[in-house]
Amino acid sequence: MCEKQTVETYTLSEYVMAEVDRLPEIDSFYYDVDSPHGLHELFKSLCNCLTKYVSNTISLFVKLDCVVCQDDIVLPDIHECMNVSKRDCFDVYFEPALYNIDCQTLAVDFVSLNKNRPYIKFFRDDMFDLMEIENVFKKVEDMYVNDYALDLLPSLEFLD
Repeated sequence: MCEKQTVETYTLSEYVMAEVDRLPEIDSFYYDVDSPHGLHELFKSLCNCLTKYVSNTISLFVKLDCVVCQDDIVLPDIHECMNVSKRDCFDVYFEPALYNIDCQTLAVDFVSLNKNRPYIKFFRDDMFDLMEIENVFKKVEDMYVNDYALDLLPSLEFLD
C-alpha cells in the first residue's frame, strides 16, 4: 500500500473511531453470541460504502475528462466516457477518487449504517488493521469493475 493510501486509511479510521465514540454505551455493542461474524459484516459494509463513494467520484472524473461531455455535444456514439471499460476507469481514477473522498462524510455514513451491528465498539481501535485494509481496497476494485458484485467475499483470515 502506498504512503498516500496509508494516510487516507489512517484519516478514515480516525473519523470512524470518532463516530463510534458518539454511539451510546450499550453492552450489546461489545458482544453478540447470535452474530459471531461481526467483523465480516463490518468488512462487507465498509466495502459497499467505499465502493459507492469511489464509483461516484470516478464517474465525475470520467465526465470531466470527456471532451464531448464538456462541450455539451449530444453525440452518444462517440462519447469517450461511454466507451471506456470499468477496468480502465478504475486503473486511471481510483487513487484520485480515493483521495477526493470526504472521509468524515464516509465515516458518518459507515457508522450510521452499522450502529446496530455487533462489535462496532469492540473493534473500534483496530477494525482497519483486522480487516487488512489492502483486502478492502481489493474488494472495492472487484466490486467496481464487476458492478458491485458482492456475491462471494474472499476468504478472510480473521474469520477462521
